Amino acid sequence: MPPASEEVGATEAEDLPTERILCPTVEDTLVAGRRLARRLVAAGAVGAEPTEAEPAVLALIGPLGAGKTTLVKGLAEELGIEEPITSPTFALVSQYRAPDRPGISLTHVDLYRISLPLEVESLALDDMLRGTRIMAIEWAEKAPDAIPLVSLTVHMGLTTDGGRYVEIR
Repeated sequence: MPPASEEVGATEAEDLPTERILCPTVEDTLVAGRRLARRLVAAGAVGAEPTEAEPAVLALIGPLGAGKTTLVKGLAEELGIEEPITSPTFALVSQYRAPDRPGISLTHVDLYRISLPLEVESLALDDMLRGTRIMAIEWAEKAPDAIPLVSLTVHMGLTTDGGRYVEIR
């Protein structure tokens, strides 16, 4: 696993400032996900209508229990996705659409159970990217070379007082 300071993949969003959010509660992690969604909308990565812009790829990095799936729940909620968001640990990939916003779709990938780069390649993430606006990849550090161009890297972790933090780069 790369050190926390190492980026996964190339990044298009290098000009955006790093944002660090402390999340002492689950609700705070949901709020951080909503904030991330607003950042993507403001940057033009997603909108109410279908767009020609490149999809946003979010590399979610952090230990077990850091709140990666909870962050994706907040992101989906802000985007108007009504389906329950669950961890795709066993399915590996889940796809969602916002019923009232045709320009919004989310592909949620979880690489936790992946052990070989070939397994990631078999998911055909590049092909999936053609049909989505946002791809959130949990455990992105497990296969940095197989992940499409990363728009934002989101480091998540646990604080010494039992809370969590989210750092968006």
